[in-house]
Amino acid sequence: MVMSSWLQWGKRRFLAVLEMAVMLMLTFPMTVSCAKKMLPPSPDRFAPSLEEIYARSRVQIELVFDEPVIPLTESGGDSVVVQDVFGLSRKVRGVSSGRRRERLLVWTEPLEPVRHRISGRVKDDAGNVGHFHGWFSGSRVVDTIPPAVRGILPLPGSTVPRRDLTFEVTFSEPVDTVVVPPAVVVPCLLDTLFRRSWSSDWLSLDVRYSVSTANSGIVYFLLLPGVRDLSANRCRQMAYTYVVSDSLLSTADVRGRVRWDGGDIGAGVVFFDAEVTEAIAPVRSDGSFAAKVRHGSYLVRCVLDVDSDGFVDFASDCVQFSTQLETLELEVAPTTVPCRVDAYCR
Repeated sequence: MVMSSWLQWGKRRFLAVLEMAVMLMLTFPMTVSCAKKMLPPSPDRFAPSLEEIYARSRVQIELVFDEPVIPLTESGGDSVVVQDVFGLSRKVRGVSSGRRRERLLVWTEPLEPVRHRISGRVKDDAGNVGHFHGWFSGSRVVDTIPPAVRGILPLPGSTVPRRDLTFEVTFSEPVDTVVVPPAVVVPCLLDTLFRRSWSSDWLSLDVRYSVSTANSGIVYFLLLPGVRDLSANRCRQMAYTYVVSDSLLSTADVRGRVRWDGGDIGAGVVFFDAEVTEAIAPVRSDGSFAAKVRHGSYLVRCVLDVDSDGFVDFASDCVQFSTQLETLELEVAPTTVPCRVDAYCR
């Protein structure tokens, strides 16, 4: 009787241990796979992992990771490699963040609709470097969306010492950096003193003043349309700002409107000239413009570049204007000898 009870107890003990072992075997893979779904440990030691790959167009690949990542672009895009099915490397033109921080956009030369392998390195906010690779099929979609101007710094009206002056224009996607787009700088004598350079991801253009000086006044900067993306789509927007080096400078706010009988205004620029060009202002799509200028009298002229090719299509006559009036209207007509927009700056 005692022996039978002992055997039954031993059997129950064995079954309990066996049940616990089975539960551990079943839950261990789930625990490992879900570890990154839980709250991160302190410190975070998990490297980011690639989850999905989408070929959005012939030149754009979207990578989706399991956590926010930071692109490694110190080497100008060498941290990401794209190869076709034959093992030939395809040129990577830039790497940028996507709509969410878990996504990266890889910009390449136009790819054929065949299998490609992508590999590279990224890191997370904790500095963990993840090595990723995967296969995808190239897209047949041709990118027809032009790049847009995302922003410009400093903001218009900022007070910045001229010796520290730097303009930064950011675009919505990497652009072709072979040709630096034309810009209008007022006073125009400063134009030769700026150094232009692109960021490593080809998303931002930096225009830095290279001479230390304490001259006061207003500096205007206008990046003209024409910047092309990697699919040769031309940006039709301008990037405009102005900064003052003397916050006590006496100025007037001028508003006006441009009229013509055509369709869209396109890219328009208004020049305020005395002996030289003193101020510039961009024309909005509805024909209105606004500028902050020194008090005084000016000869004012407007030019329009309707097709964003850098050449003037319509221009107005010079109009005498005093800042005491505050508002003015300009009427444009087709030009007989088109010339570049920046040629009107004197």
